[in-house]
Amino acid sequence: MYGYGYAAPELIDSADEGPPVPLRATAGLEFLYFTNQDRGYSLGLNAGVEGERFGVSISAHHLSLATDDGSDGSDTLQQLSARAGYTILSGSRGRVRAELGADVIFAADVVVGGPTMGFSGTLWIAGPLAFEASMYGSVYPFWQLDGRAGLVVGMGALGFRLGWRAQLLDDQGVVDGVAHRDVFMGPYAGLGFAF
Repeated sequence: MYGYGYAAPELIDSADEGPPVPLRATAGLEFLYFTNQDRGYSLGLNAGVEGERFGVSISAHHLSLATDDGSDGSDTLQQLSARAGYTILSGSRGRVRAELGADVIFAADVVVGGPTMGFSGTLWIAGPLAFEASMYGSVYPFWQLDGRAGLVVGMGALGFRLGWRAQLLDDQGVVDGVAHRDVFMGPYAGLGFAF
């Protein structure tokens, strides 16, 4: 077992009996550069605890982007996410989780929250190298699609992450009766630590 992940034979159905997976806690930080904006970035913190089948995670992101009216300066959003997950496939080479939780978006004129659900997973390819991916969605009171795919390198208790993330946010007119839709996408890099 690597400090930041798992490694050994192959994925098995979580209904199969096998050696127990120890409780694992992780924390990390992430930077994302928006390639589809004139200027913009996201800084994030995340933490999670995961057992054999169940886990919980929380993350916070600060998004800074060019103003939508073309003036100098920047607009900011903050996003807080909390999710509980259930492992539907598990093995020493990785796992796939179904997740359910809530997202809260803090903007200049409104704070809005709603339920979110999706899937995430990690597949250890060779040694300390893994592939990670996730997809989450929200449909009320705002629309959201948030997906990512990337690589992880686990070195002892540290994990280095590099990949691509895309996120769509649509407030469905909550602020002023006019729907505002933003798409953020770009490469992300992160550093994680396993306890």
